[in-house]
Amino acid sequence: MKGLKKITLVLTLVLSLPILMTHSLIATAATPTPAWKVDTYMRFQVAYLPTPQLLNLSGQDVKNIPSLDLSKPYLPDIVNINLANFLKLGFQVPAPTPTNQYNVFLKLYEFPQTFNAANTTTPLLKAFYFNKLKTGKALLKYASNSKNDVVKFTYIDKSNTPFTQEHPFPFFQIKTNANFQNIFNEHLPFASLYVAPLDNPHGKMTPDAQAAQSTQGLLNFYKEILKVYRSNLIEIYGEDGQYWYFIDKNNATEKTITLLKLPKKPLIFDNWRDLPMPHDLKRFFLSGLLLIYKTTYQVVPEHFELNTKPLPRVDSTKFNQMFINPNTQVMEVGSIVYFKKNLGKTLKQGTPTP
Repeated sequence: MKGLKKITLVLTLVLSLPILMTHSLIATAATPTPAWKVDTYMRFQVAYLPTPQLLNLSGQDVKNIPSLDLSKPYLPDIVNINLANFLKLGFQVPAPTPTNQYNVFLKLYEFPQTFNAANTTTPLLKAFYFNKLKTGKALLKYASNSKNDVVKFTYIDKSNTPFTQEHPFPFFQIKTNANFQNIFNEHLPFASLYVAPLDNPHGKMTPDAQAAQSTQGLLNFYKEILKVYRSNLIEIYGEDGQYWYFIDKNNATEKTITLLKLPKKPLIFDNWRDLPMPHDLKRFFLSGLLLIYKTTYQVVPEHFELNTKPLPRVDSTKFNQMFINPNTQVMEVGSIVYFKKNLGKTLKQGTPTP
């Protein structure tokens, strides 16, 4: 495809997409934006999934990064995420088979002080348009300070893998050379931002009421990010009626197109007691979760018709002929309920659910 035709392809792709607004922008803009704030205790978390070549590094420029000490040094912090279930949620990670016999193990580490945190967090947050939030600038500034960030070291292995002092969970290692952060940034399949209501609860509340109240920041965040996407992106239909779909018109090229997918409802957990956080298994629980997906596709010119209007539904047969090799990154936005007294079940160290 020659240069002019390539440009035409991109312009046609972007300009021909219909804006399928369920609610008018005017009506949405007239509604006051509800309140939420960053849960600074949890910090901003980036999940690092190194390739085998990035494990057990050697050399004078290798540095071991300290963990948050949420479990014993040789144990992962989170052990019960089955790989098959993880993939069903839309996360894109290497998938050895059979997937139901593997787990995704996680351990939380400090963010490397030798890295420039903004070089990792700013592009990531901007890719999900979090910089367009009303507090977007403050969020980017917050995450650009490495003390406000955590690395969620991710490791996939057999579900029954025994981690011991003799065979420990892999260490988080980096190299101090200037290029290693770029390598690190290429291995971030997901990230986690936790939010809370702007106002703290008042008066006595039952545990269930307190858990429900803790999700208000997440619900408010959801309303605002939906407005951001409708204001800055192009909305299209999908085969699955459970999601809103948006084309990122600002990052379309002659070879790729990027799609953002947002659930129509965040997950609010009535079973929050079964979802303890590794920071405190008996007092801190996951009460809500929103998964936002950013997927970049390669354009197949021979299947793309310049005058296609509107585009076929996302994940339809025709769509999957036009756009191939999806590369997905997930942003988790969660809410935590905190209790002063122990409410959780008696769990062994290293066995929380994220």
